[in-house]
Amino acid sequence: MALFSSYAQAGSDAELKGFAGKTLPILQTQGELTQKLPGAN
Repeated sequence: MALFSSYAQAGSDAELKGFAGKTLPILQTQGELTQKLPGAN
């Protein structure tokens, strides 16, 4: 997620920067949900 976050903020390719910005919230939500699964720790 760190790569997506940094590229969404400072990426040089506008298309990839947009993709990273749109995709990052989805990845963050999915990451939070996986932490709630039994045995995730």
